[in-house]
Amino acid sequence: MNTNRQTWLHGDTHFDHMNMCEYCGRPENFNELIIYHWKKMIAPDDLVYHIGDVYFGRRSKFFDCIKDLPGVKVLIKGNHDREKDQWYLNHGFVAVMELAVVKVRTKISNHEVLGWRVLLSHTPVRCKVEVQKHGGETVVMPLYNIHGHFHNNTLDKCEEYLTGILTKQHYLFSLEETNYKPILLDRAIEDRLVIQGR
Repeated sequence: MNTNRQTWLHGDTHFDHMNMCEYCGRPENFNELIIYHWKKMIAPDDLVYHIGDVYFGRRSKFFDCIKDLPGVKVLIKGNHDREKDQWYLNHGFVAVMELAVVKVRTKISNHEVLGWRVLLSHTPVRCKVEVQKHGGETVVMPLYNIHGHFHNNTLDKCEEYLTGILTKQHYLFSLEETNYKPILLDRAIEDRLVIQGR
């Protein structure tokens, strides 16, 4: 087992969807920017959770690019990922899911926190709070939801049935806000908790 493996968050790449330049203000070379940063930042043994909307259209010239990109890649399907699961498995992903729950170890104010449970999805989903026994005490363990889909749009331009469920437990991953770079999954959690003032 590789103890140096890092876990990355990626998503909404929308390879070959040139309307993203108009919809989200992406530069015309966004495909190349995403690929460049992916290759530069992610190692071959790293784990990559892609939270949906990989390609756009049935004839994308980028269909085979995922195979060539480093990392062990897991797809959380988005609304534009309309092919059968096997198609994505044949094009570079090792697993295809609708949702994934992962445990994250992170540091907050120099204190290590174990076992933050994170739900990965393309669109936001309702979060719950779990109560667990820990050393005889009741501990509230939030389940955070990291999602994509909204990009850098203001919420009034997004689907009301989705924005209506947003809480402080939701974290939007937007490539437009990360300069088209993936981020470490534990950093996403740390950022979310810092924003909340924990």
